[in-house]
Amino acid sequence: MGSPSKAARGAAAFLRRHWLVGLYVAVAVGVTVQRLVLHKQNVFRIFAWASRNMLAGVNPYAAHPDQYVDFYRYSPAFAIAFTPFAVVPEWLGLLAWNLVNAMGLYWAVSRLLPRPRAQLVLMVVLGDIARTMQSCQSNGLVTALMIAAFIAYSGPRVWRGAFAVAAGAAIKIFPVGAALFALLRRDRRRALGVVAATIAALALLPVLVVGPRELLLQYARWFSQEQAETFKPMSSVMDLLDVWTGYYGPRLPIQLFGLAVLLLPAAVKRGAHDDHHWRLTLLSSLLIFSVLFNYGAERPSFVIATTGIAIWYAIGRRTRLQGTLLILSLALVTADGVGLWPGDIGVWMDESRLRVIPVLAAWIAIQWDLLRWRKAAGPVEVSPAPEPVPAVLKFPPLLAAD
Repeated sequence: MGSPSKAARGAAAFLRRHWLVGLYVAVAVGVTVQRLVLHKQNVFRIFAWASRNMLAGVNPYAAHPDQYVDFYRYSPAFAIAFTPFAVVPEWLGLLAWNLVNAMGLYWAVSRLLPRPRAQLVLMVVLGDIARTMQSCQSNGLVTALMIAAFIAYSGPRVWRGAFAVAAGAAIKIFPVGAALFALLRRDRRRALGVVAATIAALALLPVLVVGPRELLLQYARWFSQEQAETFKPMSSVMDLLDVWTGYYGPRLPIQLFGLAVLLLPAAVKRGAHDDHHWRLTLLSSLLIFSVLFNYGAERPSFVIATTGIAIWYAIGRRTRLQGTLLILSLALVTADGVGLWPGDIGVWMDESRLRVIPVLAAWIAIQWDLLRWRKAAGPVEVSPAPEPVPAVLKFPPLLAAD
């Protein structure tokens, strides 16, 4: 039997190097087939309904005729942007939408970190990206846009960063927090000005379709829709306080307190703004914050938070604390999200609140890491490690010694 041909060896090398791409594509295709077979693509149908309504000059926030609970909750700009997925056959639109979410996250993480660390992060969050695709939601894309903003602002591409921030904010409000990395730049005034201009441009884009008066009406409807969701039981710090203390009060003061805690390291550690490792840690914190203090956070949203935890673990020293918090997040967030736990795993609270606990603990630990940064210690080395000949992903010990 002869040796493999050059083409066969090349194909084998390609598959060894890009197997994770294939896995992400396969998961996206598999989830799409599952949703279509089970007829559980409700959120996608709501998106498509809103998009077609916007194009027809009809209220996109009106209830879909087949939906009795869920409504369209995103901006008018997103309804217009969703048009390519809404005008094709449903199976093709859903497949394309899932691929955008899965491959967007894959691309962003691969650009953010050296290959071994990127693979670690992508494997950790695979279950959560599958869960958010099962809900046909946008969380994978939102995570990718926030990471893309960080990447752009780490270099000279201010306009790319602004577009990533504006596009994320057009989907959900909290991705505007990625403008924090514009604030850390030396040319922050210019960078923030570009962000503001880009957000305004994208927000006004639907005026070309519906006209100014109708667009103002649609934004008023969006605002009312968001206000109606404020006290809906979800999975956030506010809901955790409701269970523990019986608070059930305004969400905004708690969100503002969380924002102050998020921004504190940036305010007191100005010497760290040029430290790439410190800024990566801040990105992890921002991703987690975007779920913890989001009154609309639900189970599919947690891919954003678990991506933050995975990045923090991948770039760190991998201490026992980091390993423990990662395992708890996998156990209480990811495993529950993909259905590995019974319907009710909570003994003293329901599982929607229980999953907040390890994420909140990880966020507190990350904030402490940001605050204890010392210039003399220098940045953590994140350069790529030499790739072994058999490109098999090797996970580092989760419970490595301190």
